[in-house]
Amino acid sequence: MGADTDRTADPINVLFVDDDRQWARLVAEDIEAEADAITVTVAGSATECLEIFQDRDDIDCILADYQMPGTDGLELLEQIREEYPRLPFLLVTSQGSERVAARATDAGVTDYLIKTVGGEQAPQFVTKIERAVAHYRLQRAIEESEQRYRTVTEQSRDGIAIVQNGQLRFCNERLIELTGRERPTLQDGDVVAEVVHREDRDQVRTVVDSWLEGDEPSPLHETRIVRPSGTVRHCEFTGGRIDYEGEAAVLLSIRDVTERNRRERELQWERELNRTMQKALVESRTRETLERTVTDQLQRHGYALAWIGERAGSKLVPRVVGGDRRYVDAIDLSLDDGRPDGKPSLEAIRTGDPQFQQRLGDRPSDWCAIAAGYNYRSGGAIPLVYNDVSYGALTVYHGQPDHFDETERRLLTELADTVAFAIHSLETQDALAADQAVDVS
Repeated sequence: MGADTDRTADPINVLFVDDDRQWARLVAEDIEAEADAITVTVAGSATECLEIFQDRDDIDCILADYQMPGTDGLELLEQIREEYPRLPFLLVTSQGSERVAARATDAGVTDYLIKTVGGEQAPQFVTKIERAVAHYRLQRAIEESEQRYRTVTEQSRDGIAIVQNGQLRFCNERLIELTGRERPTLQDGDVVAEVVHREDRDQVRTVVDSWLEGDEPSPLHETRIVRPSGTVRHCEFTGGRIDYEGEAAVLLSIRDVTERNRRERELQWERELNRTMQKALVESRTRETLERTVTDQLQRHGYALAWIGERAGSKLVPRVVGGDRRYVDAIDLSLDDGRPDGKPSLEAIRTGDPQFQQRLGDRPSDWCAIAAGYNYRSGGAIPLVYNDVSYGALTVYHGQPDHFDETERRLLTELADTVAFAIHSLETQDALAADQAVDVS
C-alpha cells in the first residue's frame, strides 16, 4: 500500500527492538511502505537498542517487543524512562491480557500493540506511531513556547500574572518581589483577595472580568498592593484576554509606581508648602494667623481635620481647628494621668516624637469610635518643637486608612519643623517689640 498523502511530511525515526529480527525487518518494511515519512531501524536486543540509542539523537519513537531474552520490553522501558521520561515507547506483545496492559501502563508505556502472525498490521503500527510522535512533538513545542515566554517575562521590569477563573495560574519573579509573598501562597489562589487592597478589590475584579469577556484593553488602571508587613505599594496595571492551556484567561502587567508617585506628590507638596509658608511668614502678624494658614493648607491637601493644640497645665488645648471642631471637643485631652491611650496628639506631646495611627477602625478605644463616627480612618500628630522649646502639636486626620506612608510622614514632620520655627520667630518678634518684660517658660 502506498503512503497516505494526508499523513504528515515530517520525518519520523523509529527504533524497533525484537529478538525475532527477521519478523521485525518485515514489519519495518511494511511500515516504511505505508508511510514514506517513517524510517525504521531494527535492533535484535535491548542491549543493541541502547547502543544505537546512545549513538543517535534523532530517534522519535521506540517500538519494542514485550518478551525478549535477557532484558524484556518493560525493563528496557524503565531504562529509557530514567533519562527520557516522555519519549514515545510502544510495546508489542502477543499476550493481549489485561495483566500485561496494566503492567505496561504502570511502567509508563505510551501505547501497546498486539502482535499477529500473517496479518496486515502496518496501518495499525503507523497510526499509533504517528499519533504518539505527534503528541510528543506538540508537548515539546508547548514546553519550548512556555520556556521562551517565561524567559521574556522574567526579564520584564513589570509583574506578570495570568489569572484564570479568579485564580493565579502563572506569575513571574517580579510579581513575587512586588507582593512580598512566597510563590506557593499565590499559585492557584485568589490573587485579588490575597494581595489587592480591600478597598480596590471590586474595581480590579470588574476590570479583569471585562477583559475576560472580550472588551478591548483600556488605559492604565491604578490599584494598591498590600504586603504581609502591611506596607502598601501603589501600582498601575493593564492587560487583556488570552488563551491559556485551552481556556480563556487574563494576562496582567503590573508596575510598581510607588516611588514615582512619591516623588510627584513630594514635589507638589513642597511647591505648595513653600508658597504657603512663604506667604504665611511674610503676611502673618500673629501666631493664630500662621496656624490658620497651615491648617487650611492641610485641608486643601485632603485632610478631613487639621488642628494645632498647645499644652496648658494638664490639658492639651486646641488653638486652631481646620474642619469639624466637634470631634476635638468630644475627646478627652487630659495629660495628667500619664496613661497612654493612643491619641496621636497626646502621645506626641508626651513622647516628643511623631505619632501615626494607620487604622483607627481596628482599635477598641472610645476616642477611635468617636473618630470613626466622623469618618476619620487614620490620624497622626507631630510635636512642634524648636530649640528644645515646645509649641504644642500639629494633628491631622484622614478619611482613608493606611494614609501615612513614608513620604507623607516625612513631609508632615518637615512641615511641623517649619511651623515651629515660624512660631518661634513670631513670638521672638513680639517679645522684642513689647514695652514690658516677657516671661518665658
